Amino acid sequence: MKESKAEILCDLIDPERRGEVTRSDVCVALKCWPNQQAILKDINVLETDMPAMKRNSIIHLILESKLQNKTKKGALDKVKEQLDQIYGPSWNCYIAEKNYWFVCSHRPGSNLAFTYKGYVYDLVFSMNTPFNTEKLLLFYDELTEAQAVLPVKTYLDHLIKWGMSANKAAALISMVDPRNTGYIKREDICRALNFSPTRPTALQDVSVISTDMPGKQRDSIILLVLEILAQNRKKAVILQELKERLEIVYGGKWSCFIAEGRYWSICSHKPGKNLVFSYRGYVYGVSESPDNK
Repeated sequence: MKESKAEILCDLIDPERRGEVTRSDVCVALKCWPNQQAILKDINVLETDMPAMKRNSIIHLILESKLQNKTKKGALDKVKEQLDQIYGPSWNCYIAEKNYWFVCSHRPGSNLAFTYKGYVYDLVFSMNTPFNTEKLLLFYDELTEAQAVLPVKTYLDHLIKWGMSANKAAALISMVDPRNTGYIKREDICRALNFSPTRPTALQDVSVISTDMPGKQRDSIILLVLEILAQNRKKAVILQELKERLEIVYGGKWSCFIAEGRYWSICSHKPGKNLVFSYRGYVYGVSESPDNK
């Protein structure tokens, strides 16, 4: 082999310049797996960063789905359903005939493209997530303003109180605490959802007028208000749902209002349980009524 060609090959095999290579490094670089199962002999891997066993398992899954479904759409639906169940939600699946070009962002270790009998198959675990990461972090922060870690059970119960289905909450917990330690940290949520935390972008148009709430609880409630507003319902319905949700999460009796234009108010409320803010021309307020003694 010519020296120049050998150098190109070594760059492929050892891109991080470690100075050492293994047999598997050569196989990965050349996309050649001599010991793979006979059923995979017709497979030509175009691109992947998956571990070998995971890659082969997913290829088997695709070929099995292809045999069981007469249509391409049926096969894709089945593949996505099973991948979401096994590895978590947010998989994208593609089948293309002839030429295929694609560029995307995906989670590390979760990309696979291969050809099989004239078709290109591509699967990526999307960077997107069905979870509202900013809101989930606020829920966590609200519960842990005075502690470093949080019991999983406490976080799970809080998610369900805020309206997340039990199944979706359980799926999130399995991602956040995959080793079942029973405790989670804030960075566990960021890692599982591939998120770099900043103050929620949804709050940039919010101007807080008055509050005595802790910061994370304040932001959690503002996000709840904005979430309900996005449903474009009548003001009376919005207020009723907001009141019910606050009482489920925090207990007690809450008062809620919406005002258009300028607004003046004075009221009695529990310490740390008052919030008034403006958002796109309206003023929103919530407060927990003091106990009657």
